[in-house]
Amino acid sequence: MSRGRLFGAFAGLLVLTALVWCTVLLYWQVNDIRPGARDIALYLGVLPVGMFAVAVLLRRGLRSAADKAKASDTVEGDDTTTPEAAAAAAEPVDVAVLAIRAGALRLPAGGNASDVEQAARESRQAGLHGKLKDASGFPVFAAWVEDADAEAGRDWWAGLAGEPPALDDEQWRALSLLQPVARELLERVAADGLLDAPEPPSLQRRREPLPAPSLQVRLQLPADWNVAVREGTRALLQAEASACGLPSERVAFDVQAYRSPTEAWQWLQALQRTMPDIAAPPTHYLWLGCDSQLGERSVQRLQSAGRLMDAATPEGQVPGEGAAGLLLTVADRQAQGQPLAQACGLVDIDQGVSWRERTAQQQVAQMLAQVFARAGAPDKEVVAVVSDADHRKSRRQISAAVASGLDAVDPEEGQTDFGMACGSLGAAAAPALLALAAARAEREQAPVLALGLCAESERIAALLLPPHAAEDEPDAPAGHGAA
Repeated sequence: MSRGRLFGAFAGLLVLTALVWCTVLLYWQVNDIRPGARDIALYLGVLPVGMFAVAVLLRRGLRSAADKAKASDTVEGDDTTTPEAAAAAAEPVDVAVLAIRAGALRLPAGGNASDVEQAARESRQAGLHGKLKDASGFPVFAAWVEDADAEAGRDWWAGLAGEPPALDDEQWRALSLLQPVARELLERVAADGLLDAPEPPSLQRRREPLPAPSLQVRLQLPADWNVAVREGTRALLQAEASACGLPSERVAFDVQAYRSPTEAWQWLQALQRTMPDIAAPPTHYLWLGCDSQLGERSVQRLQSAGRLMDAATPEGQVPGEGAAGLLLTVADRQAQGQPLAQACGLVDIDQGVSWRERTAQQQVAQMLAQVFARAGAPDKEVVAVVSDADHRKSRRQISAAVASGLDAVDPEEGQTDFGMACGSLGAAAAPALLALAAARAEREQAPVLALGLCAESERIAALLLPPHAAEDEPDAPAGHGAA
């Protein structure tokens, strides 16, 4: 407290004490009351101090209520918080082009984008698992990949990296899903010749060869996997890359512990801010993620944290599993593709009070306005919305509200909420979301909005634009999604 405010409080206490004393003494004198020591202490000591404390608390309560009312009015009615104002306030960000060359999926709803979209159109949902039980012995709702096999994960490790370690079945299931995704994308790198050394011009054949492009592989594994397992998985991917014929000196591997969607998207944003050097060789990125929560360990962890979906917790998570990957290339704005514009936001989406729901939707709308402003694409061109919204009412409400606010989105075919059939994907969620949205943007040849809604508090939006080489550069190869 400042000296001025302290002096003011002391002066207020003195004034209040003087008023109380005058009133009490006058009352005693008029009524001829002879107070005892207890009366003097109570009425001349405790009473003024108590009245002063009540006045201070009342003043603070009124000030807090006024601040909350002002904040609510600002969110719901102030022009500075409208989506239009948010778009106007969005500073133009000079970002690089992230071209999505390929994507691969292994999800409970299917192994390709069309199967996952079909499951979403049919409103397919997770079912009761045959073996997993909660603490009370009741079956658990879960989403699983039919052909995922823990033994396949062990065989992959044994075949490339030697004696497999002692892992839980859910960890082996995650690795068994990662293997086909990683191999598909590594084979794509080899087939497209992305790491081939460039041929120097004829006049420069006697000079030193040009530097060759490189590939950086980033794998996201659950944070509760220990360091030894992560390092072993790094060696596993190195062996897989060598088996696909990729030169080891041009491939770097980075295995990260996945803790939250924010970390994953911050890495992607950092790539956008890395403007490529035209004279330097191109760098390609392979972004992988795998996870499985279909085990007693994961179910117990979710239930102990109060985040497992059951009769008492309808807004809890449904354990899922999957693997996903993206093959990215960072280029300048003159290259094929368009920039992937995205925004990460922390939005409180707690349900139960109507104004909280409206506030959350408005905050998401403001974030979307920034996405469209930074991408330089109007929202009226978006033809589809892809989200990881699952069974939770709060998530589906936002996804439906966003889709209904976009004029070009078909009410029946334009919305894909794959989380209902896939459950919680953990470390595989972010690359799966972008892979599905990129495939939809390439097929529709129109912008597609990707929404990440299934985290506890993070709300993520990304606008994926289709490749424009087909119309701007007829001779350019087609079939590469761009973000």
